[in-house]
Amino acid sequence: MISVVPFKVKEFAYSGFAITLVSASIAHFGRGDARNLSVLYVIDPLVFFGLLAVSYFYFEKSHSLSAAAERQSKVQNR
Repeated sequence: MISVVPFKVKEFAYSGFAITLVSASIAHFGRGDARNLSVLYVIDPLVFFGLLAVSYFYFEKSHSLSAAAERQSKVQNR
C-alpha cells in the first residue's frame, strides 16, 4: 500500500471505482447485453463492486485502528 497518499484521496479513488463499476453494470443492462450476449456482462461489474466494498470495509477498519493507536501513543507520551 502507498502510505504517503492522503486518506481523502484514497477515499475518492474508492468512490470513483464504485461509480464506474455500477455505471458499467447499468450500461450493459440498458444496452440489452443481458438478453443478447450473456448475463455475465451485467453481473461481472457487480462482482467486482462487491470485492471493492469488502476492500473498502477493511481499509476503513485498518485506518481507524491505526488512528486509535496513534492517539493512544500521544496520550502515553504526555
